[in-house]
Amino acid sequence: MRLFSRNICGWIVRINPTKFSVRRYSIETESKVDKFDVWADEKLAGLLAGFDAPIRFAAGYGSGVFKQIGYSDTNKGPTKPPMVDLIFGVSHPEHWHDLNLKQNPDHYSFVSKFGAKSIAYLQQHAGARMYFNPDVTLQGMRIKYGVISMNDLIHDLNNWSNFYVSGRMQKPIKILRGDSRVKLSNDENLTNAMRVTLLTLPEYFTERQLYIAIVGLSYLGDFRMTFGENPKKIENIVNAQMSHLRFLYRPIFEKLAVHFKNIPEGLKNLEIDTDLVFQQDYDVKKRGNLLLSLPKNVRERVLKAWKVEIGENFAIESSNSLGNISLFQNACERANLNVLPSLI
Repeated sequence: MRLFSRNICGWIVRINPTKFSVRRYSIETESKVDKFDVWADEKLAGLLAGFDAPIRFAAGYGSGVFKQIGYSDTNKGPTKPPMVDLIFGVSHPEHWHDLNLKQNPDHYSFVSKFGAKSIAYLQQHAGARMYFNPDVTLQGMRIKYGVISMNDLIHDLNNWSNFYVSGRMQKPIKILRGDSRVKLSNDENLTNAMRVTLLTLPEYFTERQLYIAIVGLSYLGDFRMTFGENPKKIENIVNAQMSHLRFLYRPIFEKLAVHFKNIPEGLKNLEIDTDLVFQQDYDVKKRGNLLLSLPKNVRERVLKAWKVEIGENFAIESSNSLGNISLFQNACERANLNVLPSLI
């Protein structure tokens, strides 16, 4: 299926045989997205035509959308192309599954026999509050898609309540259908990812170290990283997607600029082939503000992890003030990446 795009007075109009969509982009933004995501933009957008049930938000992620080392783009060669992973945000899960069961019954396992109400119940009570159809062939591609309610999606992005969708959206994704609330919430999700990572990094660190730590957040506690998964998966993602990660996090550097003593000029060049070096501000009050700005449950996990790591009893006296300054400074200086596995 071929999509046609036209820029009309600053509006990007996209037309295909079954869908008509209009999205507002600046010319600069559209050119940057196309430059880094030409294949995914056209091919993945056509997948949504296979669903009559209303999808409020849709995104593609993973090695089937963004190139990773160790995967092939075609069926030729030693490796097969990876499965395309999709997230669908929907307003009313039971209604959505009811419509999708009628259109795509072959997407579901035996659980379809119990009907849309049971599927929606499983979705709402599963750990990640998502229901997955894990191996579907659509338009010649193997896809896996997870369905989540918009309320649960927004809540996880803001609070890291399940850290499933939020963790995946801390890495490069392709937006197939946007939503303003998701955009705002994911901006905060990305900001919190950098905040918690800065608290685990030394005063001086490289851009690659930062992205490895951020990407690694979503794999903490994932048994696949111990059994059967490529042990270099995180490094492979970062090595292959440096430009995408820089494009994603450059606005966050600007947002958190007060926490840096040095942000290299090279960050403005999305394709610079240099491992930039950053210096963060180790001032105790600024580090305390990083901690206090995290979602409450994440902040509590950081404090708990640090207590275990350094064996000292320090605490936050209130949500607006930093408690024992000297002990917190000691924690900031002595804590390292060993605390990360306790955060998620």
